[in-house]
Amino acid sequence: MGTIMLFIFGFGWAKPVPVNFHLLRDRRKGMILVSSAGIITNTLLAFAALFLTQLLSLSPSGMTSELLYCFAQINIILAAFNLIPLPPLDGSKILMGFAPQAFRISFSVWIGMDFFIIIALLYLGILDPVIRFFQWMILSLIKLLLPYPQGLKTNRPYLFCGIWKSEKYGILKLAQQVLPY
Repeated sequence: MGTIMLFIFGFGWAKPVPVNFHLLRDRRKGMILVSSAGIITNTLLAFAALFLTQLLSLSPSGMTSELLYCFAQINIILAAFNLIPLPPLDGSKILMGFAPQAFRISFSVWIGMDFFIIIALLYLGILDPVIRFFQWMILSLIKLLLPYPQGLKTNRPYLFCGIWKSEKYGILKLAQQVLPY
């Protein structure tokens, strides 16, 4: 279904990896670690792309530089999106791992939330401020570790990766605000 939606609406998803949290020794800690693995991986990949761009002193208008910036943009957007604390996204599982028992019980009502509700919230722009906040957090962390990434502090036109061709979902606008090129 996610692949079909990608071709029709320009937005799709993959099948979630099944995890049996009951097999983990410490379920709360395990839930946080398993759920944050993808987010951490996306953040590290974005950092690596920007680090390579800086390390190799690539020309900002070169193809390799553009590909690395696009790769960084995609990974920052994916990490920020997955941090949204709505089921079935990883952010909800991380929140549940830190939340007290009473909150987890009341929050469990939302666990069956359909992915189409998230798409509707994206379409209406309701999640844009949340995603922007998470993107700002991720980019701030990257800037902390990589103080002067080439191209991030300039007033050049924005890089558009060509993956999200529609501003309908707000994704392009978010990418432009996070990683100016």
